[in-house]
Amino acid sequence: MKKQISMTLAVIVFALSLTSCSGTGKDGIGWKSGSGSSGGSGGTGSHTGSGNSGSSGKNNDSDTDSYYFYPGEPEYDFSEVESEYRLHEYYLDTVDVPWGETHDLHMVNGQIQNYFRYTAFDYNNEFVCNKDLYNISTISRPRVRVFPADKKGYVVYEVMYTQIFPIHSIMYSTPGFQMYESEGVNYIDYYTGTKLPYLSAFDRNTKNGLYTQFIYEGKRYNYGYYEFKTQDDGKIVYSTDEDCNNILTETVTVTRTDYLVVPEDYDGLLLYVYVGDWTQTRPAVTTTDHQDVYIFRPEPFDDEENLDDYVFFGISRSK
Repeated sequence: MKKQISMTLAVIVFALSLTSCSGTGKDGIGWKSGSGSSGGSGGTGSHTGSGNSGSSGKNNDSDTDSYYFYPGEPEYDFSEVESEYRLHEYYLDTVDVPWGETHDLHMVNGQIQNYFRYTAFDYNNEFVCNKDLYNISTISRPRVRVFPADKKGYVVYEVMYTQIFPIHSIMYSTPGFQMYESEGVNYIDYYTGTKLPYLSAFDRNTKNGLYTQFIYEGKRYNYGYYEFKTQDDGKIVYSTDEDCNNILTETVTVTRTDYLVVPEDYDGLLLYVYVGDWTQTRPAVTTTDHQDVYIFRPEPFDDEENLDDYVFFGISRSK
């Protein structure tokens, strides 16, 4: 299966048509005005005990405090969305046993680390040869907040996390344009094992959304997903090593805030992160030709993939 890569520059989710807190948003999905954050039950959701809950390598799952109690208003409003995409409807297979019960999911509840690749180009957009000396990013534990939706029985999940890229690379010429590749951090349904649709934007700062419909056992459900991303570039520092190589050092922080609208009693929303070392098998991107936004449609999790290469956060709370 083709891996899903997130590139940046220097669920089953059942959503209804709701109202944005500052008027109707781009697709009319939002939270109740002035509602503030609502609490939830602690831990990593209702499926913390499913699969392996022990520590694994670079992933910290020792922090088991609730991450639902964060008061205040939402960070963004859906009316701020700049681009919105509509996908074709998607039919879900009926399942008798939840996908998550038949797979050994490594559930975590702390910050984790995964691999990234730093790629550079000169001012003529020609590939600049470089060698990464360090290629492990740190992803913070997601901050999850739950807001009442205007439609009774529904809530809006706000999921925010940061990813820090500590760039330390030998440069064989001066870069003019930089790119960072990493495996995407996205959502999957615990019950059907369906990877939920999402967007991966090439630009540094983005406000995008998509919506579609899921059909399950003859019933049609709307789905909406919104991503707000910002990037903070640190100071670039050059130095030389004992072999007189030019070393570029920089710390880049990407903050992503996602919004998902689900029924208040839905407890199957998981966030997953690919933590395997894909950098050893996939060639570097050597061209600046790209789409502004890459759209990834829903698809079943490939059972031929190695689950040891994934970790999962429980997002939706249990009652």
